[in-house]
Amino acid sequence: MAPVTDGSFLGFAGNTWVVFASLFFISLQIAHLVWKWRRQARIDTARTAAGLQLESLEK
Repeated sequence: MAPVTDGSFLGFAGNTWVVFASLFFISLQIAHLVWKWRRQARIDTARTAAGLQLESLEK
């Protein structure tokens, strides 16, 4: 770990915090996409079980 200087916060330089923030944001995006895909799969399964057609993505 880099020594604490005036340009650091909690022992990490600014560019390191940008990397942390970027990784956190990417992980949030991945979690949101997985949630959406699983939710849509449950909706599609329920519609198929009810004998309904699946909704088209094209409009």
